[in-house]
Order: sequence, then structure tokens, then C-alpha cells
Amino acid sequence: MRKLPSLLLTFPLLFAIGWSAQIVAIIMRYDYITEIHLRSAAVQVAIWLVMVIPAFLVLDVILRRVRSRIIEAVSITILCAACALAGQFLYGNVAWSNRWYHRGDRPYFIIDTREATAMRLATRRIELPLLIAACALLIGRFLLADRQERERALREKRLETRLSIARLQLLRSQLNPHFLFNALNSVMALVRRDPRAAEAMLARLSRFYEITAATEGRMWIPLRDEVAFAREYLDIEQIRFGARLAVTIEAAALDARVPALLLQPLVENAVRHGAAKTTGAVWIRLRIANDGEHVRIEIANRGAFQSNGEGVGLANTRQRLREAFGDASALEIACLADETRVIVTVPEAA
Repeated sequence: MRKLPSLLLTFPLLFAIGWSAQIVAIIMRYDYITEIHLRSAAVQVAIWLVMVIPAFLVLDVILRRVRSRIIEAVSITILCAACALAGQFLYGNVAWSNRWYHRGDRPYFIIDTREATAMRLATRRIELPLLIAACALLIGRFLLADRQERERALREKRLETRLSIARLQLLRSQLNPHFLFNALNSVMALVRRDPRAAEAMLARLSRFYEITAATEGRMWIPLRDEVAFAREYLDIEQIRFGARLAVTIEAAALDARVPALLLQPLVENAVRHGAAKTTGAVWIRLRIANDGEHVRIEIANRGAFQSNGEGVGLANTRQRLREAFGDASALEIACLADETRVIVTVPEAA
């Protein structure tokens, strides 16, 4: 129904073409033309176009429910023939009522009934109305196909959005229990040994979840908020691991917008594969820079990269980057002798 106004916009052009063709046919047949000829030709073409409207609505229903090209082609053919026959039959009744096919008081045709005149017109002069109906319905078919393509793209976009929201919610649900469990265990260990450190860790934990709550329901956030989130997380981990964990953050281009919780799984991986898997001193470095067009985010940690696949965190991050930025983003892993770097590149103006 929404494409019907677009189809109606083509009717003036189709009317002009059909009316002109009718006039040419009349001149070629009789070598002259009268006012009645002009009037009857205009009414005839107008009736043909009016008959296209219900055919267009039927075609809309067919295209919504049928995916076969053969059935679609047969349907358009049948609708064109029905439009032409019904239009000519209706015109025959109008012409009889206005005595356009009479010579004085006598009908032009030998059969002198309204229905017979209408049927004669419907069966003998169907080429032009069939052509007009075919043109109108083919235009309508392309309009409907365009609408279906737009609706399909919109459905896919909505599905991608819902999928992104589901992934973000899953990420939050994985983060909160896992991280809270480790943090509370560390607090319990610090309560007797270092009460001040335990109190500081609880304060950091409160701040961390305050920032988490502030980003709830937001798909995109400024990079500065993401860095603040990662900083709070790393501060808590520093209290947990003590002096053997060193953290360095060098951040620029903080106004860029990125998907929420983009850095969190990468920072968590750096802690897990760095500090959590060794008893010696380790470091984690978060460095953000831009070249005017792209923002480069590098998260490095001491320790070799685990070669048994990327894992859920990196795979989800790669997928979210692809959904958010397409080919304009990249995620690379650089494995050095005793260092692992994860490098994320995103457009600065997202």
C-alpha cells in the first residue's frame, strides 16, 4: 500500500502515452478525428489506469507470499489480461451510455445491446490496454521489489542491532560474576593482612560498578569513558596482584566513539595471560594514538600469546568491530619473544 502513491505518480505519463497512441490509431483508421474521439480516448485510457490499481494491490499480496519467479511472471500476465478485459468492458458500457458508438439513433455495431457492445470492445481492441496495463504493472513490480529490498535491509539491520545488544548483555553477564568473584576473594585475603588495601579495593570496586551502571543500555560511548573503565579495572587488579603488576596508560583521541566494553575483554585477557599465569613481575601497557583518520589502540602485556586459538573474548571483539565499522576496522595480534600485543584500529569519526 505504501508504494501505491509512487505508482500513481507514473499515471500522468502513462495516460499521455496511451491517449496519444489512441489518437494516432483513430487517425490512421478514419483519416479524421472529432471531439467525441478525443473525449472517448481520454475516458478509455483513464479507465485502463483505474483498473490497474486493484491489480497492483493483488500483485502486492502475491509478491509478499510467493517467492517463485515463474508464479510471479504468470500472475503479472494474468493480471495484465484481466485489467485489459475489464477496462475495455467497462469502457464499452460508458461508451454505450454516452452514445459514442451510435450513428444517429442506430448503434454502430449490428448487435444493439449494451453488454454485446462492451464484449465486442473487450475482445477485439485489447492490444493497447494490454500494453498499458503491462507497463503499469511492471513499474509497480519494480516499486514493490524495491520496497521489499528496503524492508529486508531494515529487518537485517534490526536483527544486527538486537544481536549486538545480546552480545553486549552477554559480555556484561560474563564480566560481572567472574570479576566480582576474583575481586571479593582478593578483598577477603587483604582484610587481615592489609585493611587499608582492602578498603581501597572496595572503593575501587564501587567506582568500577558505578561506571558499569552508567554505560548500561548504551551501544556507543566516548573512548575516554572506555579508558576510564579500563583504568578502574586495572587499578583493582593492581591492588590484587600488588607490586608485581605495573600498568602504563598513554591515551589520546579520547573523543572518538567506540562500542561499549570494547577494551574490557582485551584488558582482561592481558591480565589473565600476563599477571595471572606467572609469579614474576609483569606489566600491562595501554596506548592509544591517532593519525587524523584512524584511532590505534594497543594493549600489550608481558608473556607469550597462547596459540590454542583466539578465545571467546578476542573472537567477540573482532565480530563487534566488523558489525560496527565494517572493513574500516582491524584487530591484529603481534606475538614477540616475551610480549603479546593486541592492536585495534577504528575510524576516528565513527
